[in-house]
This record gives sequence, C-alpha cells and structure tokens, in this order.
Amino acid sequence: MSRMSAEQRRHQVLTAATHEFARSGYHGASTQAIAARVGVSQPYLFQLFGSKLQLFIATWQLCCDRIETVLQEAVENSPTDERGQALATAYDALLSKEKELLTLQLQAWAASCTDEEIREVVAQRFERIWHLVGSLSGASTEVVGDMMGGWVLHNVAAALQVDQISQCTVTRAWERSSRSR
Repeated sequence: MSRMSAEQRRHQVLTAATHEFARSGYHGASTQAIAARVGVSQPYLFQLFGSKLQLFIATWQLCCDRIETVLQEAVENSPTDERGQALATAYDALLSKEKELLTLQLQAWAASCTDEEIREVVAQRFERIWHLVGSLSGASTEVVGDMMGGWVLHNVAAALQVDQISQCTVTRAWERSSRSR
C-alpha cells in the first residue's frame, strides 16, 4: 500500500477536524481526537498545521470554499432572473446534506466572540460570501441582506431543530424578499 502524500493527509485531517470542531467547537474539540480519527500522532498534526488555531482556521476556510463552490455551481445554467432562487435552493440543499457545515458555521461564529484572529478570518469569509451572493444573484444590497439574514436564521433554527424549519429556509427568505421588491 502506498503512503499518503502530505496534501492528501492534510485533506483527511481537515475532514476529521470538520467533524470534531462542528461537534465540540474550537475550545471543546481535541486535537488528540482529530489525530486519532485519521490515525496520525498529535505531533504530526501540528507539523501539518502548526497549531490548533491554524487547524481551526484551515477547517473554516474549507467550509467556506465548499459553500462558495456550491453557490457558483448553482448559477452556472440559471437564467439571470432565477439566480437568487438557485442560490437559496443550493444553500438549503447543501446544509441538508452536509449538516456539519451548518454546525461548523455556528461554532466559528461562537469562537469569533472570544478570539480576535478567528473573528477576523470568519468575518472576512462571511463578507466574501456576502459579495459573492450579490455578484452571482445580481440582487440589490438590501435583498442580499435579507437572504443572508435568512441564511443565519436557517442555521440557528436547524441547529435548534425548530419544528417550523420550513419557514426558516434561505429559499423562503429569498421568496419573501424578492416578492416585496
């Protein structure tokens, strides 16, 4: 059996870290558990990422990369006037299939309250996604704000397992905001 490259191992560690950070948050996740999950030593984990903070940030970046990719793919074949709806539907579908992305977002926002470096990176990527949604949808800043507000509401409602989650989806927020304009 051939050995895994450092890049392959990094990706494997990031997948395990996504699970651990989504479940336990930045402060609660154990780098020992992440290392054990992929069968490497904790020192090797730090050789790949430098620190728990850098691992968390890399995990957050991967989460955002995934969201951005899904959003970009959602509008590839969509008529201009249907792009906002396509974005909302794609985001809802992504979080339905990959629930750890949802909880990782919540954990990243929570960690942002107490760690300046995390806050900077999380804010940068949130703003980047905000601009991406605006660019891809062609919607006004106000409509994008409504959509992103729906995104946050959806994340919280889904995490709390609110019974009326269907009323909290990004798709519904997009429908409401686009009808009112």
